[in-house]
Amino acid sequence: MASNYEKEPIYVLERTWDDSTKLPEKYKFQGSGANKSMKAEVCIDSGTLGMEFFLDRTLPQFNQAGSRLDWSWPEAFLEFENVLGDSYRTTWQEVLAEHFPEPLGEEATSHRETKDDFDRAVAFFIKKTLNNKKPRDLQYIYMQPGGDYRLMKDLVTPPRLHAQRFKEMLRVAELLPAGDFPKPSEALALQWYYMSYHKSDREKYVLSGKTLKDATFETVTTFFQAL
Repeated sequence: MASNYEKEPIYVLERTWDDSTKLPEKYKFQGSGANKSMKAEVCIDSGTLGMEFFLDRTLPQFNQAGSRLDWSWPEAFLEFENVLGDSYRTTWQEVLAEHFPEPLGEEATSHRETKDDFDRAVAFFIKKTLNNKKPRDLQYIYMQPGGDYRLMKDLVTPPRLHAQRFKEMLRVAELLPAGDFPKPSEALALQWYYMSYHKSDREKYVLSGKTLKDATFETVTTFFQAL
């Protein structure tokens, strides 16, 4: 099996959707009991927009819906299937069957009782969907210098938009199941960001007498923006 250093990243600089993309249909939840008048909507995710969409839109929307409608965690397990379509739904059902089966006796537990249970189930779902045991590592490998798939700023992308996207990728990477790599420090993340610029631009940065020692994302971006 290929290592994470040889695999394509989970998501890249160019997102699979933007403000003009027609988003998936939303599932409409209705509250019950004391929350009967409450409603919530969540995008039904079938995987067509990639794992980043699931992490950045579908999962947060679902968690907000659960909080708004005051679901118990066993209820969350049941309702989650409603916001998954096609292969995503099948994968979720397989995760429950493999790791969270229904109890066979009155004394048994389904392990679908707590937030930790739900978070573990989602982690299993992500790993199974991506066929990768350490997906966060895979994304970090793409963002740092080196590797078969290297993150490089497109020549026509303004530095400020590049910086915004880079920070966004760091944030969403943290939502992936953890592997061996720790979260990069601010200084290390800045190095990764700096190395994503073209060699000729980095040479101008060095010739200007600047270093990364006291730099920030903002000062580095401002310099490259001025070029």
